[in-house]
Amino acid sequence: MENHETYNRLRAILSNYKPIPNDSWDTIVSYLKLKEVACNEIYIDYGDQVSEYCYLVDGAAYGYEQNEGHSQVVRLWNTNSFILLGENFLVNSASNMRIVFSKASTIITLPTGAESGERVPACFAPYFNYLLSNELNYHKEAVRIFRQNDTKKRVEWLIQEFGDVTKELPDEKSAQVIGVSRKWYNFTKRGI
Repeated sequence: MENHETYNRLRAILSNYKPIPNDSWDTIVSYLKLKEVACNEIYIDYGDQVSEYCYLVDGAAYGYEQNEGHSQVVRLWNTNSFILLGENFLVNSASNMRIVFSKASTIITLPTGAESGERVPACFAPYFNYLLSNELNYHKEAVRIFRQNDTKKRVEWLIQEFGDVTKELPDEKSAQVIGVSRKWYNFTKRGI
């Protein structure tokens, strides 16, 4: 896929908030980097300084957190997702998550300025706020699903939202995301 075409996919998503003037888009593009990443490549590791925002053009990723000495999958991302960690907003913060690509993926990155001091262009600010709002909406929906305490609804939500990612993961890791055992996840998944 040609860079111009790939960048236009990102532009189309951001334009859902409001159209991006050509001169602003040209400025934003000058900061973007297109990358190909391998399956099982670690994107961010525990303790890394988060130095970029990431748009997942095509692919899948999952995020681990340490919980009482054990790694647990707590987040999934799929095609057309943005990887925005809370640490992205705090300069010199270390990641509390390990993010791994579950299949070969294409990503677009935009620097946060945390390492280089180079900030994203001011014209990107309203679009970043839009992405942040979408991230908060994701978390609100996840909390709503988890509060229902209905395993079937959790599994349905996971498959509906992240079916392509869960196909790449062992069932045990998919079950961790929604807080159930692998056995219960498999039993419930068969009934859907």
